[in-house]
Amino acid sequence: MRISLGALSAVLLAAGSFSSLLVPRVALSAQAPAHVTFSRDIAPIVFAQCAACHRPGEVGPFSLLTYTDVKQHARQIAEVTRRRVMPPWKPLPGKGEFIDARALTEAQIAVVERWVENGAPEGDPKDLPPAPVFARDRKSTRLNSSH
Repeated sequence: MRISLGALSAVLLAAGSFSSLLVPRVALSAQAPAHVTFSRDIAPIVFAQCAACHRPGEVGPFSLLTYTDVKQHARQIAEVTRRRVMPPWKPLPGKGEFIDARALTEAQIAVVERWVENGAPEGDPKDLPPAPVFARDRKSTRLNSSH
């Protein structure tokens, strides 16, 4: 049986609607600044932890490379990061260190939640870090098996 990524996402989000009642919210700690903006606080997290998959041509079902992209999915991002569905990182903390780990810290999750609760403001575009640059699209790195 084959299932599309879109259908899988819909199922996970529907299940998440009910499971969110069982998962406690991350306490907004002193680690999350009072005024969180996309440009200064959220973009560095999304660019480092989400954009590798959430960009055109990759496995993520939508792009997260711009403020508009991220704001459109802000509540969904807060929900799936709080429940630790995204980023999809399964190793348990304390069981080894991994290169390019995609897990978010409690502080990063709190920052995302605070940003969404405050209306997902963009902030000053001058604070925006450079967009991520990827070496090559994974599809272009396949070996040619005809040789």
